[in-house]
Amino acid sequence: MRCTILLMILISSVVSQSPAQIEGSDCENPIVINIQGTYDLPVIVDDQTCGRGNDISNSCLDYYDEGGDIVFQINTDIYLTLAVMLYPHGTERTGFYLDTECPFNNEMDSMCLGSQAAFQGVPHGATLFDAEPGTYYLIIDTWPGPECIPSFTLILDDYWISPGVCICPIPIPLPRSEPFNTVYYTAGESNAFDNTCLGEYDEGEDMVYMLDIRHPGTATCQIDPLGEPNSSMHLFLDCTPPGSPDDCIAYSIDSLGEPHSFSVHLNPGAYYLNMDTKEPFGVTAAFLNVEFEPDFLCGDSNNDGSINVSDAVYIVNFVFAGGGPPDPIASGDLNCDHDVNISDAVWIINYVFIVGPIPGDINSDGWPEC
Repeated sequence: MRCTILLMILISSVVSQSPAQIEGSDCENPIVINIQGTYDLPVIVDDQTCGRGNDISNSCLDYYDEGGDIVFQINTDIYLTLAVMLYPHGTERTGFYLDTECPFNNEMDSMCLGSQAAFQGVPHGATLFDAEPGTYYLIIDTWPGPECIPSFTLILDDYWISPGVCICPIPIPLPRSEPFNTVYYTAGESNAFDNTCLGEYDEGEDMVYMLDIRHPGTATCQIDPLGEPNSSMHLFLDCTPPGSPDDCIAYSIDSLGEPHSFSVHLNPGAYYLNMDTKEPFGVTAAFLNVEFEPDFLCGDSNNDGSINVSDAVYIVNFVFAGGGPPDPIASGDLNCDHDVNISDAVWIINYVFIVGPIPGDINSDGWPEC
């Protein structure tokens, strides 16, 4: 009798701690946010996804919905431009999406109302939707590794987030198969950074990019101002306006309207590139070119400068025949599991003979994740 009672208590304890019982763990038990007027904004939530389980998958977040998630139900009585800002407190590979259904119906539509994801553990945000009064679901999720987000801050507000600001920088994943080229302008944007290492060359309106470095290597950033004088740029770590003269990894300025650049070696991480000017009204049009030379080629395990079947043979010899390790060892880790084994050799075979994904691109988005 006593054993039966103890067993019932144990079962009750386990059930009571089930992820489905935790608020926000699934679509049936979301965390409810009611917005009856602008006086309810901003909404600020500090929480985590750990312990809630992986209830949401196969959504518009793709690989970013394979970890622990949290579900919010947003009931709004007003029209609003919904700005969502997620501060993951250093946790990498986080994402969020907004939709009118929960769970996401991937068979009916591959698109949700809005989404955003960040590979690096930096704050990120977006204006997701011009929401009419009604009910919406916001899901915060992550990759299968990390399994969950142990701490985050969510902010909801009613305004438009323009790309090119700290919370929504324009991402440049590196390395990439071709140089990054774009036409940019800062005229009409805000002058957020006016206390940087650029001195008087940060007095104009600015635009922020983020170098998303996946492999160690050398980045070369070049501006062609098309004859417009006084353009500038600087690379830094802490994207908090108005900036700091001490937070300056590299910079370049020009007073004559000629092309100018800098080159710097970078380890994996997030680096912010601020495009600025001495002129108070910003740059009207200029070219930005970013090239990246990685220290090693992922998949080139024998270090001969190319990826081919000999690299698969090299890994097989290392794993089974006591051959030498890839140099560096990370060049043989094609599936980003922090190990070199037979699965990495299989990846090379698929890449070479079956046109599989590039080495390191485990979520098939065209960019290496390791």
